[in-house]
Amino acid sequence: MNRQQRRSAGRARKAALALLVAGALASGTVGDFTALAAGDELSISGGQGGYYGCGSPLSYPGEVKLDGSTLIAGFQDPITVSYDTPTPPPFNGGKATVSVGTYSIDSLLLFGGVGSSESDAAGNGGDAVINVSGTLTCADIALEGGENDSYGTGGFARLNATTLAVKEGDSLTLANSPRVDINVGTFAFDISGGKDKILLEATDESFNLTWLSRSNITLTLGGATFDLEDSTILIQNVAGSFSRNLSAGGEKFVVSVKEGNLIATRHDWTSGGGGPYVPPLPPVDPEPTTNGGDDDDDGGDDDPTVTILTDGDLDSLFANAIDGVMFLNIPGELDKLQIVVPLKWFMENLGATLLVYNEGIGAMAITSENMIELAALSYTGEGGVTVEMHGKEFTFNPETLITYIAEKGSVILSVASEGNSLVWYVYDSPLILGLPGGADSDDWVAYRRMSDGSEKIMPRSLLRDGLVFTLVNEEGTYDIKSNPMTFDDVAGHWMENAAKFMAARGIMIGYDGEFSPDRLITRAEYTTMLMRSMDYKSDENAPMPFSDVDTGIWYYESAKAAAALGITSGRGDGTFGPRDVITREEMFVMTYDALKYFYLIIPDEENLGAAETFSDASDITPDALEAVSELIANGLVAGYDGALNIQGNLTRAEAAQFLTNVIRYIVPDYTEILKTASGSARG
Repeated sequence: MNRQQRRSAGRARKAALALLVAGALASGTVGDFTALAAGDELSISGGQGGYYGCGSPLSYPGEVKLDGSTLIAGFQDPITVSYDTPTPPPFNGGKATVSVGTYSIDSLLLFGGVGSSESDAAGNGGDAVINVSGTLTCADIALEGGENDSYGTGGFARLNATTLAVKEGDSLTLANSPRVDINVGTFAFDISGGKDKILLEATDESFNLTWLSRSNITLTLGGATFDLEDSTILIQNVAGSFSRNLSAGGEKFVVSVKEGNLIATRHDWTSGGGGPYVPPLPPVDPEPTTNGGDDDDDGGDDDPTVTILTDGDLDSLFANAIDGVMFLNIPGELDKLQIVVPLKWFMENLGATLLVYNEGIGAMAITSENMIELAALSYTGEGGVTVEMHGKEFTFNPETLITYIAEKGSVILSVASEGNSLVWYVYDSPLILGLPGGADSDDWVAYRRMSDGSEKIMPRSLLRDGLVFTLVNEEGTYDIKSNPMTFDDVAGHWMENAAKFMAARGIMIGYDGEFSPDRLITRAEYTTMLMRSMDYKSDENAPMPFSDVDTGIWYYESAKAAAALGITSGRGDGTFGPRDVITREEMFVMTYDALKYFYLIIPDEENLGAAETFSDASDITPDALEAVSELIANGLVAGYDGALNIQGNLTRAEAAQFLTNVIRYIVPDYTEILKTASGSARG
């Protein structure tokens, strides 16, 4: 769940599969990959950046070999191989990617492509990537980043694995580490052999600690014969500092860096006895301190409970994170909750999310992006750093402490920076609230109570397991209510629930008590529905670029907002065409552009073939292919009987169902994490 890890600009399209491999390849498979034996060697190489061949500037494709035999693209069972097309100019080398499940092999080699050295054939080296969705077991792993040259940067050697299993004698060789990237969810060390045993030997260059800090670590003791008197070296040649407390087989260990090595030392960190002293880290569910006062006799604490999280606290929580989401349960039913969070830790662990839960308050999800935007709002001009995010620059002090404050009932949400109250509005990086209150159907929505007593429905509201989750952009008072809407003309219709869902959120209202599901939709109508779904309004000073949109007309603000975001540029002649009927393809493109603008969809070149399974895929216009493919790949489009009806006119029924899918996609789903991580915290 983490939406991060997110920002990607240019993408190369895939071309004909076999043509991307150097040399002429015969069709079919190469070798037997259903049972890989020990001794196999898998080599993945990114293509070299631009060079001159036969008097013309060219670039190399990527290449994947198993025991010296080149694998054709598209092979599966259990390996999937893909190559990117070099698309000059620039003359970038092709990327080579291998995707597997649980995988065991003797030797794994990844080589990033070198950058170009020729000015007339400038281009970057291609990446070499392996994605392991299960456990990777490999005795010898070598990653070499591509060398930068005068006219192109080197490609990355990138290892992505859910789990890396490490046993005695395994080796990891790193070369040109600035162009090496390791993303391992869990390092699983088997330390059954006893003391002073090196499990993973990192050679050539020191193991980059940032890769290690964002990973879990597990230890396997290997039975009753285990004897660890002093310490075991888990990884040799580690830079920086690191400390984490772990339990395994009834024993307690501290994993830390000593003399440049990552070691596991038996240490009872709950009592402080035995081994070197390491300050104990808190439990996953730390008990907040409170005076227990209850002046209004409502059964809850009236005084605020303050939880101050340290780097050590967050390290402990991160060791148990699920998909990058840390869970913190604050016991009891509190009236007020304050969480003080150090921004610097989140800067060092970009992409992490902290999910806080209390029975009285509900749930609140805090992201590093949200903290950065808040810190930038409170920046005073001292100790500043600048980062680019969402296409904007933010300057802030990384030492900032952010305090999130939530009060029970109608949740009053506020923020303080360095103890000072902060007036804030952050659209790009919202907080996510999960509000309690007895909700039991999709008719329940969140709303913000305005200063004049009115209620603003939060369109991005979704019931999940008794909590109504919503995306919050500013301070205020938030609550939930049942807001049922019914229409006689959709009773029993296939999209009846979608019509009610849209109406409850104020996105689609209806006409004189009827929904009119078969009525066609104009560009003005869909633009308004889309902007309501995004809960976005443009700056009041933004210009109106369309000559056929009159000031004050009901769709004026929506058309202006969509133009400001680049979601629509109109008809190309300075007009918007508000009364023109919109097609399904236009709906897909506009919605995709909106989701991409707000980084709610991360473009992935692997998805470009998603539309090929539909019978009318050839009807998709080239400029719309990326949008349609990404929406399909992300589960937002299903089609009709194997077809998209891509050029068909859009009906209200279709728009209602599609935008319902969009809302369900936008609102993060933390329910399984709440159940899994909290145990009995929620019933």
